[in-house]
Amino acid sequence: MGLRVAVLIGLLLGQMLGVLAVPGSAMAMGANVYISELQTGDAVSANDEFIELYNGTNVDVSVANWQLQYRSATAANGSDCGAKVWSKLATLPNKTIKAHGYFLLASNGYPLLADATFSAGMASTAGTLQLVNAVQAASPVVIDALAWGDGACGHGQPAMFSSGQSLERLPGADAANGGNSYDSANNVADFMIRSTPEPQSSKATVEAPLAVADMTAGDSNGQLELSEVLPVPRSGNPMFVEFHNTGSTAVVLSSYSLAVGAVRYALPPHVLLPDGYVAINSDTFPFSLPAAGSVSLIDAAGASIDDTAWNGAPKSASWIRDGGLWTWTATPTPAAANLFAPLASDDPHQGEADSSNYPELQITELLPNPAPPATDASDEFIELYNPNPSTINLRGYILKTGQAWGNHYTLPDEQLAPGGYIAFKSAQSHLPLSNSGTNVGLFDPADNQIGATITYGAASEGQAWAKFDAGWAWTITPTPASANLLATAGAGAGVSTKVKATAAPKVHATAKPAATKPVKAKQPAKPKAKVATTAKPKPVLSAAQASGPWLLFALASLTICYVIYEFRYDLLSYYHKLRGYSTSGRSAGTALAGRGSDRAQQRSRRGQDHVRPGVSA
Repeated sequence: MGLRVAVLIGLLLGQMLGVLAVPGSAMAMGANVYISELQTGDAVSANDEFIELYNGTNVDVSVANWQLQYRSATAANGSDCGAKVWSKLATLPNKTIKAHGYFLLASNGYPLLADATFSAGMASTAGTLQLVNAVQAASPVVIDALAWGDGACGHGQPAMFSSGQSLERLPGADAANGGNSYDSANNVADFMIRSTPEPQSSKATVEAPLAVADMTAGDSNGQLELSEVLPVPRSGNPMFVEFHNTGSTAVVLSSYSLAVGAVRYALPPHVLLPDGYVAINSDTFPFSLPAAGSVSLIDAAGASIDDTAWNGAPKSASWIRDGGLWTWTATPTPAAANLFAPLASDDPHQGEADSSNYPELQITELLPNPAPPATDASDEFIELYNPNPSTINLRGYILKTGQAWGNHYTLPDEQLAPGGYIAFKSAQSHLPLSNSGTNVGLFDPADNQIGATITYGAASEGQAWAKFDAGWAWTITPTPASANLLATAGAGAGVSTKVKATAAPKVHATAKPAATKPVKAKQPAKPKAKVATTAKPKPVLSAAQASGPWLLFALASLTICYVIYEFRYDLLSYYHKLRGYSTSGRSAGTALAGRGSDRAQQRSRRGQDHVRPGVSA
């Protein structure tokens, strides 16, 4: 028995020492491993899906038996994010992700050099994906989560999403968590839209960490700048944003991103030569510009290096940089030097010769997906606002919806007072508003568009797409035919905070909205002097906390104490035997003097005193 206990204790001690010998970050159960890019379908097939993971630690991390789990946006469980609402999408193989390296999973049949495959099945416009360390099935640990569209159970608000593109996590660290976490707990702020996805596998070049100073320098040369914006084009023409390289060296456009309101877009690959101009337009680069709003140019470190804001865009006029000022011109010049031409009229809303003679009315609120018991067929609505100083007769105006304006409704003979609102419900207009997003516009009888095209993405149930002074936003409090109220759902709890909109007229912004800049982080940036790069910017993070080994050490210590207590009699007996062997061995030679020999004699006498009757000593 004594030998067995000794072996058990030895094994426990060996295990404990082995735990302490493992670096702390490797024992963090995957802390700082992230879902870094996601594609749920492309222009070729809705089944072309990939999931890219990134290891932000300084050590390799094993992903053996980890799982990727998926939750549909239409799950009946609502805000219940328990284990029952998730389906297993893939179990990761027994492999490791190298420090600051990638791991790529692609759907079966998708021609990517992936590290593992899975069966396609994620919805393109809405859903939730989570990465789980399921080694201990009784208490699995959620490593990371991403919700998009109107998906629930992600981190904070779901990210905006557009089918056929990918979502990529922004470089940056969360200062609120001491800089140890790349996740700011808000998917909409952590991810940007890539029109050209860039999946990377374990074969991609591992990124070397950079010093903080290297990533906070920003655009030190100040070469790239915003040059021209066309928010309200002539009917049938695209919107565009133009960039100008003012420096003496080439600039790689994909090293930057563009923020339009709360939505951020990764710019496409393009080498812009010194004094060169390039424009991205909404025909080839899906994005939307409001009639009154702002755009910001963001560098690889997450810093805003240039921005501009406008209010009440004239139709077909572009907003240009003219010297040190911004102004409207009647002659847009995409991808070329700006040309100032005064508008045809002092009225900025008469900016082109064939513009409508109908006074401007503005679309200010849409409800695409009403909550039960309301229905799509009866309770969807489009709200109009009259910004003019006089009453307007609505007769002859036409509302249109759809990507190609396939649905239309001619407004009735009604009066709309100055500063007044009116809402047309689907029971009256029969205009469909797709839950996955579409376009809405106002036209006159000659098919001239009045004001900007309103574009929205996937609509959550009961939320309205509404216009505020700072731009368009989703609100959980629809207000048909009245001033808008901004109320957003709290992260993960369904708690709302109502913020009253600025007093009427509600759609005119009086000041440029304050831009929220992403927190800067230590992450490698793409070289600006090369067209092709082997790795996209990812965060450089501190190693995970080493609390895991000490917890195991404490548990092992408690186990040893329990074993000693449980086998205390066996251990005591074994101890006496060892002492008896030692004493008998010494009796054959010279006796030891001192207290030890006295104790041996006492034990001998006690042994004789305890001889049972009838048994010879």
